[in-house]
Amino acid sequence: LRPLARRLVPPLTAIFLDSPSPSARVRAASVLGDYLLDSPVELAEVLLEDFINGTTIPYAKVAPRAADVIPVLLAEIDRVVPAAADDQLRERVAMRKANAAVGLVKLGRPDCAWSLLPHSPDPRIRSYVIDRLAVSGAGAAEVAARFDHEPDVSARRALLLILGSYAEDAVPSAVRKTVLPKVRALYQDDPDPGIHSAAEWLLRMWNDEAWLRETNEALRADAPGRAAREASAMQPGAATAPRWYVSAAGQTMVVIPGPSEFSMGSPKDDDTATFNDPVHPKRISRSYAIADKAVSVEQFQAFRPDYALPDQFRREPDLPAVRIDWYSAAAYCNFLSKLEGIPPEQWCYEDVSAKGRADIRAKRNLLGLTGYRLPTEAEMEFATRAGATTDRPYGESEELLSRYAWTAGNSAGMTHPVGRLKPNDLGLFDTLGNVLEWSQNIYLSDPQERLRAAATRDDVEDDAELYPGDAFRPVFRAQRGGSFMHSRWETRSATRVNYAVMTDTTDYMGFRVARTVRSIKADEARH
Repeated sequence: LRPLARRLVPPLTAIFLDSPSPSARVRAASVLGDYLLDSPVELAEVLLEDFINGTTIPYAKVAPRAADVIPVLLAEIDRVVPAAADDQLRERVAMRKANAAVGLVKLGRPDCAWSLLPHSPDPRIRSYVIDRLAVSGAGAAEVAARFDHEPDVSARRALLLILGSYAEDAVPSAVRKTVLPKVRALYQDDPDPGIHSAAEWLLRMWNDEAWLRETNEALRADAPGRAAREASAMQPGAATAPRWYVSAAGQTMVVIPGPSEFSMGSPKDDDTATFNDPVHPKRISRSYAIADKAVSVEQFQAFRPDYALPDQFRREPDLPAVRIDWYSAAAYCNFLSKLEGIPPEQWCYEDVSAKGRADIRAKRNLLGLTGYRLPTEAEMEFATRAGATTDRPYGESEELLSRYAWTAGNSAGMTHPVGRLKPNDLGLFDTLGNVLEWSQNIYLSDPQERLRAAATRDDVEDDAELYPGDAFRPVFRAQRGGSFMHSRWETRSATRVNYAVMTDTTDYMGFRVARTVRSIKADEARH
């Protein structure tokens, strides 16, 4: 059929790009690899447009024309996206650049792909590179070699996520043998929480669970060493200080230096932004620490031994704790403060229960105390975004959502063990799904009311500040994160998808803990 090649290229290209049959796509790719060898620019264009298949055209057939194809791929990587480009164009360009990076790795020019790996406020290109390199099965040895020489911390996080994303048989055993001890050392000692969590995720993907359990228990049980790391992490101004530590209950706490300023909320004309705030500037005027994962069933049972759940929610000990009301979450924070030896005057909640009715209230100066507490909405959104201005911390793509979040689309209607999907760049897992998480905030349904209140202070998170005395007790608390029951539309960094009565205990409600590390206002007052 070679005399008909030019007439067959369009339908073959359509099959390659769009067929629902994997075998048909592979066969079409093989034929296109032959038919387009005399048209390297056209061949490169097909490679760049292959958004689904991970560039399945056999590169052994492309290699003879590498000198002609490589300049096209390099030009794609160098393409500048117009500032006014819409999201659809930005997404298409991101996928094309990622495919160009895969092609360059396969054609022996991996150095040209590494420039796409540092994090940026719009990380979608980087996220597609992480995904596409692994899907293609290309470059495991090159990625491992680059890690040893990569100076950028965020690019090093990306390289770890790429290595953890390959299918098991795509990473040569010699590479695994060389890389594994390095990753273990990073998990234990690297000061960056993003590196720590990326290393943890890679070790899980490489079935190193037994070593992780043993190491985590040793970190938790080593009280002097744990206290020293915690004290060092709680001084975020020190250049070499670790920005994570392990709590007495086993949570990894990520320290976020303050003050932090970002654009909170979602655009007013975003028809998918139901329950969201309009975009507004937000300042968090303190350093704070937040757990990298939701509190697990095992961790909550250490606080409340009689905590019982149906089998589906306790089939593994590191499933997230669910059916937790706000009062129980706050009580757990006090339990953790006590476990850490934090003085009671620094605990964030006081128990005012009476006549058999549970009632735990936030102290008036909660945000200035150093005990454990629930994170505020602003803290949760800032930590979820991890420096990204896109809808999600990795970009905008719905295709990639299942790599980072358990939602209705991939959860099979149940919770999943914490820390099994990719972390964000701050090192936090499951911020977009698995379980909804209680926040410290009172839920104010009117965004304008929130903005008016916010105009009077940096943080509107403490009910005792907003509603002094007992004249009015708030009923609802805000929740963040989406859950295994929520759709992709409800799983975004800014979504305020739910609020609940403080006594509510549903199957998809959990929480993670936080604490104030250093109050910037307090420092300014002292000086």
